[in-house]
This record gives sequence, structure tokens and C-alpha cells, in this order.
Amino acid sequence: MNMDIKATVYDILGYLAVGVVAGILGLLAYEHSLGRDWTNARSVLAGATATEIFILLVLAYLLGHALSSLSSFLIETPVKGLPRLQDYHDAEKVVGESQRLALAAKFEQQFGFPFHKDEFDLCICYAESAAPVVYQTAFVFLSFYGMARNLTLVFVSYGIWETINAIAHQSWSLAQWAVVGFDIAAVFFYHYLRFLRYFQRRIVGAFLVGSEPQTGGK
Repeated sequence: MNMDIKATVYDILGYLAVGVVAGILGLLAYEHSLGRDWTNARSVLAGATATEIFILLVLAYLLGHALSSLSSFLIETPVKGLPRLQDYHDAEKVVGESQRLALAAKFEQQFGFPFHKDEFDLCICYAESAAPVVYQTAFVFLSFYGMARNLTLVFVSYGIWETINAIAHQSWSLAQWAVVGFDIAAVFFYHYLRFLRYFQRRIVGAFLVGSEPQTGGK
């Protein structure tokens, strides 16, 4: 998996797919806010020309980038500050004691200073260069956890919008749409944590099994 392919995978999963889902849900919630059903939105999408579809995909890709930045700030940053979730985002807690000790020892040997979770990006760089085959699997996990994090934000936002619609129109059916949005958001949040943990475990493994450093860091 070369860099171009990896970039394409992340572009499709992390940005384009997320932007498309966000656009569709936004259109659906907007129709509901006007008291209309999904029929009108479907007719608009069905009648789009090839050029219009291309433009919509470009806009969806750009929207996906914006949502990725927002989800990083609104979801990932708070998650890293929650002690109960450290088992998912702290590299020293996602692995067993033996791997943790080996990680600390090899990190200090390679870079010349003790390992700290804020320096995990150095492990990623080392793993990508020293164990590219193992890193390929880690990148797949990275793509999935990024997509899941972004979709968590999308479905939470959708659930909030539909909640407002349900209150404004005093509609039980719209409240059910909101519940579905929040439920799906919870599922994607779980997948975000799961694939985040898989990613970090695989990076630690790649760091440990990678080729030995040629020169000491000290």
C-alpha cells in the first residue's frame, strides 16, 4: 500500500463518505424542519446532472475535511482528557505490562529520552519507516477510527437538529428520528474508541518489531 493509495483510502473513508452522509442527513433534517418528508429531497437528488453530482461530491469532500477538524476538537480532545477512557487512547494502557516496558526501553534507546504519551507521534514515524508492512494494517485502523469519529459528530448533530424539529412541530415521529440519530452516533463512538485502540496497539507492535536502530539515541 503506497502513499497514494493510503491517501486515497483516507480521503474516501474519512472525508468524502462522511461529507456525503452529512449532506444527506442535513437535507433530510432540513426537509423535516419545513414540515416535509423525504420525497422532495429524493426528487432533487434523482434529477441531478452528472456535473451537479460532481460538484456535490467536491462539496461533500470539503465538508468532510471541515467535519474532521471539528470532530477532532469536539470529540477527540475531550476524550483524551477523560480518565475512564485512557484505556483506549493512552499507548501505555492499551498494551500489556511486558509490551509497555519494552516500549519504554526501546523508545529511550532510540531517542535518548523517556517515553511519554505526548511523544507517541515519534513511534508512528518510526513504525512507518521501520515496519511498513505492519504499519499498513495500522493505517487501515487509523482510517476507520477517523471515519467513525467524524460520523459520531455527524449523527449527534443530526439528532440535535431532529430534536429541535420534534419540539417545534410537536411530532413523535421526528423524535424517533432523533433517537435513531443518537443511537447511531453511540455505535460510531464505540467504533471510534475500538479502532483507536487497535491503531495504537498496532503502532506499538510495529515499533517493537521494526528493524533495530543503527545508532543509539544517546
